[in-house]
Amino acid sequence: MAPSLSRRAVLRGLGASVASLAFPLRLDAVTASDPPAVCEGYRPHVAAGWVPAGEPGAFERALRGVVDAATDFAWLAPGDRVLVKVASNSGSRFPATSSPAALFALARLLYARGAGTVWVGDQAGVHLVHHTRNERKGSTRALMQQNGLWQAAAAAGAVPLAFEEAGYDAYRAERVPGGGHWRDEVWIARAAAEADHIVYLPRVSHHTLAFATLGLKLGVGWLREDSRLELHRDADSFAEKFAQVNRLPAIADRLRLVVTDATAVQTTFGPDFGYVARPAAGLVLASADLVAHEFVAHRWLAWTRAEATHGAWRTAAWCRWCGVPARPRAPGPSRRRTCAARSTIPPSPTPAVRAAGRRRRSRSSGWTARRGR
Repeated sequence: MAPSLSRRAVLRGLGASVASLAFPLRLDAVTASDPPAVCEGYRPHVAAGWVPAGEPGAFERALRGVVDAATDFAWLAPGDRVLVKVASNSGSRFPATSSPAALFALARLLYARGAGTVWVGDQAGVHLVHHTRNERKGSTRALMQQNGLWQAAAAAGAVPLAFEEAGYDAYRAERVPGGGHWRDEVWIARAAAEADHIVYLPRVSHHTLAFATLGLKLGVGWLREDSRLELHRDADSFAEKFAQVNRLPAIADRLRLVVTDATAVQTTFGPDFGYVARPAAGLVLASADLVAHEFVAHRWLAWTRAEATHGAWRTAAWCRWCGVPARPRAPGPSRRRTCAARSTIPPSPTPAVRAAGRRRRSRSSGWTARRGR
């Protein structure tokens, strides 16, 4: 069992994260006369609420509370169109993707505050949805139905969207203000510009390439496939480029709110699978500032990765293929185990197989020695 979390210690960490926005760490020596390395007057605000496990109705109450603390909805006029951008990069369930429970509660809240239409949209990763002018394989719709987001949107009266279904020409070219790290125009789903407002609904997860997938990384779901390939072209600027997607005018001018269900956190691997930590007291976050939200969410990821995953690292039977805790398929003496990356994990090699491997390595070592290497 994972160790329990100290609320006081977590709050200290979250406070330090937000404070670092105003007073970021500096590698060089500084003096008292040095100005803060932030924009003058920048005072970010992140609302957070605890969600006790197993308490009926606690989650929706907490989400409504933090959203109302983060915004007064002055930006929302009756009848406006709101696009909730979710993370549906695969068919895996929350927290590998956005939370259906949070989507349902958020969509209902937006309607209650006067929204005319709530859209819920994304386009899955290129490893599952291949979309060019002449070919389309895979379906974001099918993946959203698999992870529950499609059903949650429909149940709340929202309209789910799979961006690729609108066609290859249903994207618009945008440029990052001031240049950025993109070589050319960035193609994003036209739905971003057709909405009056955008609300982000990310999750808190580790990511094998980006280290974390939170609010900033959610912007990748806007991209057409050619821009996604450009995003991954240069690893040195990968993080800068996905962050800069959120600065594109069609997105930045409409982004009003970021809401995260952090009651479960994917603390290893990611984005599509990994160890899931479920602290006894979960967290819900909301902010009108994407960067401030990123700091707090990243701190929560770091905390759960270090604390709520600790017991699992010591006691779980780990999959030797992907590192995810593996569990027997059924009670009994079977040595086959299930895994998030494979349907089954083969049992450990037999003594004969291990002996054959040793002979192959021995012959290889002898050949290397004879070559004088």
